Amino acid sequence: GDAELIFSNYASVTNAWDIAVRQDVGGSNNDLKFLRFNSSGVYQGVAMQMLVGGGLTFNGDTAAANALDDYEEGTFTPVLTGGTPGYSYQSGNYTKIGNIVTIRVVLVLNAWSGSGTVEVTGLPYAALTDSYNHDWGVVACQNKANTSVWVSGATGSALFFRRQDIANSDTGMVHTDIDANTAVLTTVVYRVS
Repeated sequence: GDAELIFSNYASVTNAWDIAVRQDVGGSNNDLKFLRFNSSGVYQGVAMQMLVGGGLTFNGDTAAANALDDYEEGTFTPVLTGGTPGYSYQSGNYTKIGNIVTIRVVLVLNAWSGSGTVEVTGLPYAALTDSYNHDWGVVACQNKANTSVWVSGATGSALFFRRQDIANSDTGMVHTDIDANTAVLTTVVYRVS
């Protein structure tokens, strides 16, 4: 098919993406390919390809299933449930690459009256809810009411916490496990559908 040269950098060809070519202009395969040349100007192959339907593939891969089709980063407001919190600091950050989300939560309490199971809601994306397929992260609970070791996992629209220093490690965090001086800090990587 036809091809359209988008830009060229022959004057200073380096080991980089030096030429971009749009294939089959006006046809069904309108992908944009970034071609790699060595320092002598010899063609080395496709470095990156932008697919018509969206997404990037690398090193000549043409499979749409392997394309990087989503990237996003931002902030969110995490909320501690299982009681009534007062915050002196409340922060959530996330990065989403494809179907993987990394979140960082920092909650520092200055007031707490509890009533139930403690979780964090307000996640930027809902996690898969597949049984035994939770993605885990480490939790630091500073100045916590009870000395214990916790991990956090994501399922649905919430982070949950599990105690790891007792025989039954499936014990969830409850309102008496934290108090008004507790700081909850966690990073969790999880999958979305």
